[in-house]
Amino acid sequence: MINKNAESREVADIFNLDYIGNFPGFHDPEVRFNGFATPEFTEEVAKQIVSEYNSVAGVLDCPEMPPMKIDIQSGRVWMDVDEESEYFAEWRSMENGRYAIGSFSWCWIEDEVAE
Repeated sequence: MINKNAESREVADIFNLDYIGNFPGFHDPEVRFNGFATPEFTEEVAKQIVSEYNSVAGVLDCPEMPPMKIDIQSGRVWMDVDEESEYFAEWRSMENGRYAIGSFSWCWIEDEVAE
């Protein structure tokens, strides 16, 4: 279930994804996916997420975690499997230059940053 409020209330948070790590990003706490955060990340952080994800995926060696690729020139992050695969996912940079990697599909947990 997706909860989306018409009035955006963007805040900076640190987002955690099991096994992968903690990453700084932004989100509207009112916009949720099955109760989980729906973060956006800068280009620099997107690169970190891809790197950390690939490190963990390489160790776990499971088909549910295919390698990720990032191409900043095209503004694209994707799972490096056939597009017909159930594990294929793709995210493109948005107008604000951020990447919503895993938003509305992964279980991102946020820790609010003190203002």
